Amino acid sequence: MGSAVDEKETKPPQRYTQGSIRWLMEKHCLGTEATRSSIIETLEDRGYIMTHKNQVIATTKGELLVYAIGQDSVLTDVQTTQKWEEYLTKVGSGERQATPFIEQTKKLTRQLVTIATADSSNWDIKRFEKAQEEAEAVGNCPLYGGTLKDIKANHQHLLDVAALMRDVNLRCHDMLLVRS
Repeated sequence: MGSAVDEKETKPPQRYTQGSIRWLMEKHCLGTEATRSSIIETLEDRGYIMTHKNQVIATTKGELLVYAIGQDSVLTDVQTTQKWEEYLTKVGSGERQATPFIEQTKKLTRQLVTIATADSSNWDIKRFEKAQEEAEAVGNCPLYGGTLKDIKANHQHLLDVAALMRDVNLRCHDMLLVRS
């Protein structure tokens, strides 16, 4: 009885697409059919994610936000978000009052800011700063004149900026833009 060794390399999981993110949001009852795309667009417009060849990529700013919030935060809990959305739907239909939700949100915000302020001295953000510093300048933004930098993470090029610059559908903020 013989045995054979089959040598293979592990592959990283596939990146999310905007469609797969919308599907996950729907599966977890986050947002509505009408708002899911705009939520993703807002994350992109604010520089937390970017899309290249239909793949959604977290920017350094997005990775830093996730790191700062932490995985055990109420802000990253799907069930909490579902409860908030359910309550707000009832506010919209007149079944509930908005004031208690607003007051609780203010209280939660104060608590989270206090916790974040206390925890921030322990944050190790050097790796995020290093990623920004090590990004290679590849040209200037044709609209704003700032420096366009190639984004690198974990020693992998996430995108080919030269190819992006040829793609007329992309805007400057789709790339790491550092204004001079």
